Amino acid sequence: MVSVVFLAFVFLISPVFISPLFNTYTRLQDARIRDPILSMARADGIPAKDVYVFDESRQNKRVSANVSGLAGTMRISLNDNLLNRCTLPEIEATMGHEMGHYVLNHRYKGLVY
Repeated sequence: MVSVVFLAFVFLISPVFISPLFNTYTRLQDARIRDPILSMARADGIPAKDVYVFDESRQNKRVSANVSGLAGTMRISLNDNLLNRCTLPEIEATMGHEMGHYVLNHRYKGLVY
């Protein structure tokens, strides 16, 4: 039981409190990219108020994004590789996929499994 609580803590909280120790997160300033993402989030009931970019290109070349956090720490993040290497429709598709994980409660279902 203790391990499940620990995993829940790490899984739900680490993107907000641990990941920033390894990457720099900044608010996405480009409204052309940010606004459609926030519009999708509102339509899906995701309570994020802003979109962040993190500098994962320092570690690897993969494109990545996530919806993470709990309650007031909820955030939508995408890495700089996604932002710099993909088109707007590709970014929106990636963010839609990640938001789908949130809406379908995959993070909680993953803990149960």
